[in-house]
Amino acid sequence: LNQYGGLDSTYVPPGWDQWEAIVGGLARPNDPQKFNVNGTVETRVGHQTDILTERAADFLSTHAEQPMFLHLAYTAPHQSKTRTGWVPPLAAPRHEHAFDGLTPPTSPAYNEEDISDKPEPLQMPLLDEAGLAYTQALAEQRAEALLAVDEGVQQLVDALQAAGELDNTFFVFTSDNGYFLGEHRRRLGKHEHYEESSGVPLVIRGPGIPVGSTDAVVGGHDLAPTFLGVAESWGAVQDFVLDGRDLLPLAQDPSQPANRDLLIQAVRPASGGLGYFAVRSEDGWKYVRYANGSAEMYDLNTDPHELDNLAGKEEFAAVEQDLAQRLTAIEACSGDACR
Repeated sequence: LNQYGGLDSTYVPPGWDQWEAIVGGLARPNDPQKFNVNGTVETRVGHQTDILTERAADFLSTHAEQPMFLHLAYTAPHQSKTRTGWVPPLAAPRHEHAFDGLTPPTSPAYNEEDISDKPEPLQMPLLDEAGLAYTQALAEQRAEALLAVDEGVQQLVDALQAAGELDNTFFVFTSDNGYFLGEHRRRLGKHEHYEESSGVPLVIRGPGIPVGSTDAVVGGHDLAPTFLGVAESWGAVQDFVLDGRDLLPLAQDPSQPANRDLLIQAVRPASGGLGYFAVRSEDGWKYVRYANGSAEMYDLNTDPHELDNLAGKEEFAAVEQDLAQRLTAIEACSGDACR
């Protein structure tokens, strides 16, 4: 990201007291890993997820009694890379074949029967037997790769419990993207606006947060304001404007609406993909405008799998016009206007 690790593998961004980042072997989880440890490159041996867990648990055990922030970014269950190219994720050896024969969840969008209503560049052929087999392998090996993540999270919980700080700690669990497993005829991928790709888990656990869930529209840009909201009790001051909003009030009262639209975008000139801007509304609509002028629009309340493109249909012209205006407003906003 932002060429990190490419220009200078010893670079440490400002603001961190402890910095340990993978700069070699990122997609090869069972090979020796090169880490930038506070400006010095070290080689570590073992399964990548286990190494990350060990370092994170050590940090928690050392600093748990004082205010602290830990950002732990597991690579699993990202695809892995071998000498022959990209392959389904490689699990820790102890977890290999743990999910052989797993039946992945499917939806009506799986190998979608009719995609003639979607923009022409998105009209992929039906997945053949090889494509379907690959999605099966992805599902099995992603689940296997996540077993080490599950064990790692438990280790961190145990470390905080041992330090007596578990009930005084906020956990925020999320991901950088979703992923296709055969939906809309895509055997893999993560750059499209469809819910399987753009939707990610967001779980927040901590003091004052009740058990529950919400369908409110939130985004990754809300995380920094949320962390600052927690840190205010330690004396942190937010002295600059952020695009997102603090999610703690919503987490503490999941019944309240977010009352906002959310921008989804992807610009991919290097890969030849079709760039787009999209708006996801609080009331369950999605409108997508592509770089070639084509569009998609879905009512997620009645069509959660995005099978029926309503863009260009006369009976929905007023809705499309409204969403197009909202998209124009949000794609150019900043600060308070983006909240």
